[in-house]
Amino acid sequence: MLSIDDPHGVTRARKALGIPDQPGATWVLGIVGNILWLILGGAIIAAAYFAGAVALCLTIFGIPFGTQLFKLGFLALWPVGTEVLNQGTAFGCLGVLGNVIWFLCDGALVSALHLILAGLFAITIVLLPFAVQHCKLATIALAPFSFQIAWPNPD
Repeated sequence: MLSIDDPHGVTRARKALGIPDQPGATWVLGIVGNILWLILGGAIIAAAYFAGAVALCLTIFGIPFGTQLFKLGFLALWPVGTEVLNQGTAFGCLGVLGNVIWFLCDGALVSALHLILAGLFAITIVLLPFAVQHCKLATIALAPFSFQIAWPNPD
């Protein structure tokens, strides 16, 4: 039985249906998807995140928020194939406070912009996978201190 909490449920379902596991092919498709993402505006979004991160890191108060923007920038640079893991309150009280400050100052606007872009990309079926990536970015943009990014392993 598949479980939402089981990250390998898809792999077990593929094996149960007799579909061969092809991690190399999936990895190559991820690279192609990321290159298309960069061409279709991902590079501009990542550059905006990196510029904001550098600006925030110039102040002592902004360093934690700048590091979260760097995290969002790297995800915006290479989103296809990555997983977003919800860490809850891994940073404790300071993480919750950081998420509240982030949401009030910038998070709601950035998340709304990603949802608007997701809606525009979802108009065509061809760009639907990129709409999913914008939804992933919108989720993290709401509360970046609560999420960790799991990068794909090419093995």
